[in-house]
Amino acid sequence: MTKIPVIAAGILAIEAEVEANMPVCATEVFALSQAVAICECFERVAKRTGNRPPFYVTHISGIFDEYLEKVASREGIQIAPAVLAQAGCTLARKQYRLLKQRGYHTTLLGGGARGTHHFTELVGGDVHITINWSTAAELIRTNPPVVSRIDAETAPAVIDELSEKFPAFRQAYADD
Repeated sequence: MTKIPVIAAGILAIEAEVEANMPVCATEVFALSQAVAICECFERVAKRTGNRPPFYVTHISGIFDEYLEKVASREGIQIAPAVLAQAGCTLARKQYRLLKQRGYHTTLLGGGARGTHHFTELVGGDVHITINWSTAAELIRTNPPVVSRIDAETAPAVIDELSEKFPAFRQAYADD
C-alpha cells in the first residue's frame, strides 16, 4: 500500500494509484474538506476505471492537537488542557460520520496518536488506528474499559471555545 499525503501533488499520485488498482493510505488529513476532496477523487477514479482498491483516509488527531498546543503557547491563548485535548478526536469523529453518511468506499485510519485517547475515543467504529509502542504499552498498563466512543458528541461549549480561539480548528471543522 502506498502512503501519500493529501496535498495537490499527492492527489495526483493517489489518482494514479487508484487507476493502477493499488491500495492507498491517504494521509496527513487535518480538515474535513481534505477528507471530502480525496474521497470524491477516489470515487471519480473508481467510477471511471471500475477499480476499488482498499482506500484509507487518515485523520492525524494527535498531531493536530500538538499543533494547536503550539499555537496556544506561541500566541498566549488560555485554554484548559482537557478542552484542547478534544480537538483532534472531535474532528476524527465528525470525519467518520461524514464519510459514512456520504457512503464513501473508504476506511477511516486514525493516525498521529500522541495519547491513549487518540485510540480510545475512536473505539466502536469501523476504523483502524495506528499507534506507537509507547501508546500500546500505556493502553496495556492502564487497561481502560472498552467503551464505544465513536458516536460520542463533543459538548457544544468545547467546539465553540476551540472555534473561537483557533481559526485553524474552525477551518478544519467546517464541512467546506
